[in-house]
Amino acid sequence: MIPYDPQGLWERTLEHPAAYADYAIAFDSDPVASKANKQELMSLEIVRVSGQPQATIYRVLKSNQPR
Repeated sequence: MIPYDPQGLWERTLEHPAAYADYAIAFDSDPVASKANKQELMSLEIVRVSGQPQATIYRVLKSNQPR
């Protein structure tokens, strides 16, 4: 599912999460997991539930945070 976004905010956020968000959650094979700029994300926690896709909670790294 791709959100309805005629202004392109979704694509810009995937490309540069630090400019738009503090945290991100990605599920295996969803657009966040496959297209987000991982250089701006730090994995905080991985959640596994039997029969469900794995979820990863990320902290978005701002330019003033250590990477």
